Amino acid sequence: MGVLFRGYLYMLIYVIGAGLAMVAVLYAMVMSAVWSALHGRGFDFWGFLAAFIAVVVLFTVGVLVIFFRYHFRGFMALYRLGFKVAWLLAWGPVITLILMAAIIGVVVVSAPAVLFRGDILGALAAGVAVMALLAAAFAVGFAVLVARLALLRGLYRYTGINLFNIAFVLALVGLVFYAAYYLYILTYSRPYGFAAPGPAVGLAALGGIVSIAAYIVEMIAYKEGSEWTPKAQPTAPA
Repeated sequence: MGVLFRGYLYMLIYVIGAGLAMVAVLYAMVMSAVWSALHGRGFDFWGFLAAFIAVVVLFTVGVLVIFFRYHFRGFMALYRLGFKVAWLLAWGPVITLILMAAIIGVVVVSAPAVLFRGDILGALAAGVAVMALLAAAFAVGFAVLVARLALLRGLYRYTGINLFNIAFVLALVGLVFYAAYYLYILTYSRPYGFAAPGPAVGLAALGGIVSIAAYIVEMIAYKEGSEWTPKAQPTAPA
């Protein structure tokens, strides 16, 4: 479990640091574009887009390196110990990434025919393929969420470490907030408008805060779990 603790810790540090760096880079790019517009210079849209894509790609590569170096190994180790749901936590993100890459591939391949030749049938086929891939990615993502809850519950029962149970409850509460958020959007959205943003923003914010708390508690639980040893069984008298 020490591998998972390090993975969770490094991922948290990386996401915070890289996220701030991305915001700074994007802010500098936007301000450069505004400055050029104010002084009558042309705006290099493609250069801006290329720089933005480069930043996103670099961020994604860093996340993948940490995931495969720590998370994947840690979850597969738990899988070998008998926690079968850990397999989904190891391979689920990989499958989701492959599905998202397939979606991008479908869009890129079909875009020229749709935009330049007006291929209606091609557009319909691409739309169906994208929707099917999105549905598959959503299903895998939902399975990963359920597997995480099952793993936390299983680790609590196996080790008796209460932090796993606390992380389980927090993760479940976070999912309830997110479910309430989406239910509110679907229920109160109007045909030509959106639902009142106040409650929706509040539900999303609460879900985010609780989910972050669950992540941190789970991280600490893995740290404690790395130092945990099974209780020795009493020996029978001779």
